[in-house]
Amino acid sequence: MGDRCIEPQLRSQLTARHRHVFKTSLRRLQDLELVDVWQCYSLALARLEALAGLLQQDHLILNCWHYLIPQLSHPTDKGEVVAGGQQGEGDLDLSYPQRVACCADGSLLVADPENDRICRWRNGRGQPLGEFSKAEDDDSVSYAVCLDCDGSILATTYQGLARWDWRVGEDRLCQEAAAANLADHCGLCASPEGVVVADHLNGRVVRFLHRGGFEELIRQGDTCRGRALERPCDVTFGPGGSLLVADRTAGRVLCRSARGELSIVADGLAGPYSLARCGQFLYVGQFKTMNVVRIDLRCGSIEDWRSIRGPTGICFDADCNLYVTEKLMHRVLRFPAEFT
Repeated sequence: MGDRCIEPQLRSQLTARHRHVFKTSLRRLQDLELVDVWQCYSLALARLEALAGLLQQDHLILNCWHYLIPQLSHPTDKGEVVAGGQQGEGDLDLSYPQRVACCADGSLLVADPENDRICRWRNGRGQPLGEFSKAEDDDSVSYAVCLDCDGSILATTYQGLARWDWRVGEDRLCQEAAAANLADHCGLCASPEGVVVADHLNGRVVRFLHRGGFEELIRQGDTCRGRALERPCDVTFGPGGSLLVADRTAGRVLCRSARGELSIVADGLAGPYSLARCGQFLYVGQFKTMNVVRIDLRCGSIEDWRSIRGPTGICFDADCNLYVTEKLMHRVLRFPAEFT
């Protein structure tokens, strides 16, 4: 009987104790769950914000090789697509385009090396140019294109240069280029004196003269501030008869004065690949950081201008509209003069 009388009292004491423990544990559990829920919410919110930031960009990067999905709409400051937009070999397509050049009639020349052609784009459609005057056994049009002073079109080929115009027969300048042992030459510009070529793998800049012959404007091994020119990737003319050179490996832009003196315009760049100048501003396409920067040639200041997925070509037209090749998106963008 005694045990039976003690049992209800003990049961009530144990029950009260368990209730207290249970309530305390429940509060702790709730606190822990709230912390976990808050952490999960914060993490999800951060991921959503990151995703929103990516969606506001031009496209998503799926992996380190930059296979990209284009977005359905583009911000107004991203420029207008004037050539390409999808990879292919048709009249509406480009495949990893390179350099661009503007013609006086408003058309756009695009080097399309994967399709082994130079295309003239008008009204959103590309037209491959006809046969080139080129070196024997050389049928590959590669990276660069520009207009010569007589209006003819020059392009780089595997062995030298090619010209497309009304002329027939031999082309002395192309013959000179074929004999110059160029290697992966990927940037060129023309003046009344001749055609300047960035001889990339040979580490030099050469000029093929219209009167015949060629000269090395910057020789292999020429130094500026103790460092030699390494991999010249593009060339364009600067103020006062100077020449601007993108040294891709060294991460800098050099200036060769009319007297042949070398100086540094900008240093610490991320793989400068393409150049275009408008007045006192130099636009530089950086392949490593996938953007274009603008350099004030008066003071040397550098500012980030636009994010471009593979800025392999830049040029201005007569109205200062800027055209930029977006290689990894297989297209060319046009930016009105007010953006530049």
